[in-house]
Amino acid sequence: MKQKMKKSICFAMLALSGSAFAECHLKTGNAVFCLAPKPAAYAYQALGFDAKKTNLSHYRQLMQEAGCGRPYGRTFKETSLRLFSKGRVATPDGWVSVSHVAVNDSDAYYVATDYIEGVCEPFKPTTNSSSNTLPAG
Repeated sequence: MKQKMKKSICFAMLALSGSAFAECHLKTGNAVFCLAPKPAAYAYQALGFDAKKTNLSHYRQLMQEAGCGRPYGRTFKETSLRLFSKGRVATPDGWVSVSHVAVNDSDAYYVATDYIEGVCEPFKPTTNSSSNTLPAG
């Protein structure tokens, strides 16, 4: 009995350790990404998952003025996300969970956490020691 339980626990730990970060992705092409956390919270409250509403010209203009957009609309299924941090933003309608993410390991945006499905791997920047040296001359 103890042997069987140990095997079950080990198997569960291996399964969780290998796939814990594998499921982080966008739920929708309507995810609104912003350059700051507060506009991301307001955009989520105003637009949510409603693509028709988001496509209205006045909402698109408001998003642009707030530093927001839907840059991954058609490619949202292939978009990779890594997490810098996660927090909450206060709005008149309540709290909104917002994540600061690295998108495709190159862009950094704020996005409502409800647009993300799964657990995101933390972003860990890589450094190259040779890039920190000045050329001779």
